[in-house]
Amino acid sequence: MARIFQALAAEKNLQEIWDNPATGSGYDQTGYYDPSSSLYISGINPRSGDKCYIAGRNYWLIKTLPDKSEIYMSLMYRNGNLYDTGQHYIMFGGSDFNVRWNSSGYPMIYRGTGYVAIGSVALTPNQWDCIEIWNKPLNSNGRFVLKINGVISIDFTGDTVQSSQVFNGFSLGDRNTGALGLYDNILVNDTSGSVDNTWIGQPEFIIVRPLANGSVQDWTRGGVDTGSNVGQLLNSNGMADAGNSYLQTSTDNHQSLFTIPPVDIPAGATISAVSIQVSAMNTGAGVNDVNPTIKSGATTSEPTPIFGTISTAWKAIVSRWATDPNTSAAWTEANVQAIEVGVTSEQS
Repeated sequence: MARIFQALAAEKNLQEIWDNPATGSGYDQTGYYDPSSSLYISGINPRSGDKCYIAGRNYWLIKTLPDKSEIYMSLMYRNGNLYDTGQHYIMFGGSDFNVRWNSSGYPMIYRGTGYVAIGSVALTPNQWDCIEIWNKPLNSNGRFVLKINGVISIDFTGDTVQSSQVFNGFSLGDRNTGALGLYDNILVNDTSGSVDNTWIGQPEFIIVRPLANGSVQDWTRGGVDTGSNVGQLLNSNGMADAGNSYLQTSTDNHQSLFTIPPVDIPAGATISAVSIQVSAMNTGAGVNDVNPTIKSGATTSEPTPIFGTISTAWKAIVSRWATDPNTSAAWTEANVQAIEVGVTSEQS
């Protein structure tokens, strides 16, 4: 697959996914906006799940990715007041090409600090906007196309490089303003493979967490013992546990699977993929990798994750199935409802 990054604010803490989330001097410095506990804004729902990312003054979400010659990006962005021109950024590592928003919501593109062009379609304050980008960093005949809610705002061909002719990550943030930018559903594709290799669009995500123990329980309980394996993964509010309770194994090919709660998929919607995200760490005893795992019908599948590697700190590891591994066909709502999800240990 060509999906190389996916962040839905479903991880336990920012460091599981992001490389260097700076706290700056802004608001809600944890980097998450949770409408149930925010001190500064209210009445706004995350685009998916129970929280999203927030960026106040000098706050940045930074992600380094493998070198790519061409990428597609999609993210949801919301800002109530854009304040000063040029203070809200999407910066691309490697090429040092970047997008800034002016005070009227129009995107402006820059090579380093040099202005290149301004868009024709603007953001709308106080609503979630879908920003899509096609970035091909080249000194000549490069491409940078930016869409807002599916409509092209910038279509630039030419020099899209200030530094290197490569994409190797990105940063999202706001500089020296009082504005609070919200981000959600941040996705990046490269152009390899036969799926997830072009424009992403504006996908909707339904985030669910384990409901009950499934058909296999090889892993054992560690930390605070809640009395059940599924209980080790959730706190009292049914959210991801903060690491006080967990599952553990030192044996290769151990597996634990769980059922999921009912999934309410809107009528007429197409299920483009099922993703599993797990939080894992390695204490150095035996197992040195984990694979998110799905069981559909009689088939258990544990492909190589699309991103994330285990380390001695908690890290998010994500796998994605564009088709049902049991049928090799598109997912159906009934088949999604019947899956078991979990993790398999691996000693490579």
